[in-house]
Amino acid sequence: MSSSSPILRAYRKHPCLSWIVGIFAALIATLFIYSFYLDGMIRARTQAAMNQKLKGYHVGLAHAHLQLVGGILTLNGLKVVQQAHPHPAVADVTMMRFHIEWKELFSRRLVADVLLSHPKVHIDQTQLVTENKDPVPLRQKGWQDALEALTGSRQMDATAILDYFAPLDRWLAAQNKGETCGW
Repeated sequence: MSSSSPILRAYRKHPCLSWIVGIFAALIATLFIYSFYLDGMIRARTQAAMNQKLKGYHVGLAHAHLQLVGGILTLNGLKVVQQAHPHPAVADVTMMRFHIEWKELFSRRLVADVLLSHPKVHIDQTQLVTENKDPVPLRQKGWQDALEALTGSRQMDATAILDYFAPLDRWLAAQNKGETCGW
């Protein structure tokens, strides 16, 4: 930059401006570094909150990270396991990312966009038989409570997923026209 640039003139005219910018940059860097020290606590609390509400199932979480600067919570290695038959896991999500809407926090609401990366659901006959014999109804198993503990809401909307898979659904309907599908 030349010595007559408007930015340099502003710094010379207002010397405390450079201090304010420096303090702000140091604060952002401190928050970024500090967020890595919270990972263990966030993982433990998130896992405990979900497991506390589940009956007959257990949630395992490999890693959790909260980016304080960007407001992004990332959960890695999320596995939901039926306690009676732990192998294979009922659900396995490689990564779940929540992008927190900061503006909504001011109205005392927690709103986030959720991204699921490579979710896998596996239910075999042994797990279904065990679930059928269990005296606790599926509605009282607590997965809705675990989801609420994680997201802050019992209301979910699958419209985005349905819209995403609409072309596949139309193609499958055309391919299976006149066929009897099912078991």
